[in-house]
Amino acid sequence: ASSRTQVLVSNSGGKTFTVSAGDAQVASVDTAVILNGNVNLQGNYSGVTITYQWSLLSGPAAVTISNANAATASFIARTPGLYEFQLQATVTENGVSSSKTATTQVLVQ
Repeated sequence: ASSRTQVLVSNSGGKTFTVSAGDAQVASVDTAVILNGNVNLQGNYSGVTITYQWSLLSGPAAVTISNANAATASFIARTPGLYEFQLQATVTENGVSSSKTATTQVLVQ
């Protein structure tokens, strides 16, 4: 099953951006899983900074997310089950910030 969430945000001046937390995945216990998020800017942005924050929304056990403040993060699950992760991306231009989230799921077997 595939679960991709994109959020479209409208800013002044015809600027928009989308946030993606990547496709749903199936992984094995004790194997590194890569979370691939991204932000796609549309419009005439300049001087933009983008910050990322991954978090675990739900799952059968806690996990440690490596590089949780990057677009691409990873984790190793020691417990099988369905994990749901959220990516919050914040786009800042000229001191004005806008944040949006997207989610993805990983089934660990």
